[in-house]
Amino acid sequence: MRFYLMLLALILSANLASAYDTTIIYNGDKPIFKLDFYNKGESVTFFGETQTSPYTLSEVQKNEIIRATQFWANIIGSHAINSEPIPISVSTDNIANANASSYDFFPNPIFNRVLQ
Repeated sequence: MRFYLMLLALILSANLASAYDTTIIYNGDKPIFKLDFYNKGESVTFFGETQTSPYTLSEVQKNEIIRATQFWANIIGSHAINSEPIPISVSTDNIANANASSYDFFPNPIFNRVLQ
């Protein structure tokens, strides 16, 4: 019985852990974006729906997302007033594309706060 309680505690704690790769995108010294890359089997929840990545993006794919995000950080960074990087979740789906979403944009549009 004790073994099963320990196993249950281990399973529950594993489900609570966030296992994803994070990359911070800067403009100079200022952190602008926080990219959370969810790999195969890792889950993210948006608006009450949980999505589990069915595969891991390759390093080439991740680097292109980082490069594109850096492009935007260079454009908006000099006018940004945010004190924390804007969080962006990057996960995969079984469709012909990856998706990225900000999980901090309703009800206060984050770009309204960043680009004042």
